[in-house]
Amino acid sequence: MKAAAKDYEGCLRGVMDIAVTLCLVDANPCAKIKLRPAVRRDPRFLAVPEVRKLATATKMSSMVWLLSTTGLRVGECCALNVVDVDAGRGRLRVRKSKKRHGATSRSRRRC
Repeated sequence: MKAAAKDYEGCLRGVMDIAVTLCLVDANPCAKIKLRPAVRRDPRFLAVPEVRKLATATKMSSMVWLLSTTGLRVGECCALNVVDVDAGRGRLRVRKSKKRHGATSRSRRRC
């Protein structure tokens, strides 16, 4: 079970607790819900030959190499601009992250 399900359940439980406090409902139906614990798996990292194969199979090979060698998240990589690249020092400045539907958020992460 994903951790997000537990977050949603906790939020819904809180809303229903408020509804009980305001006498909008008699009891909180979420109080009886017991979610299974989230299953955490060890991450699997790609070997260099696997990254090479993936990079050659796509039109975005530079992005594949950047993501696989820096640890950037996809949203952080998509939000990079030319001014974020310091080629002389071999550094990237990660200032924001691209979210779904084009929104961005600030980030203080550095590579």
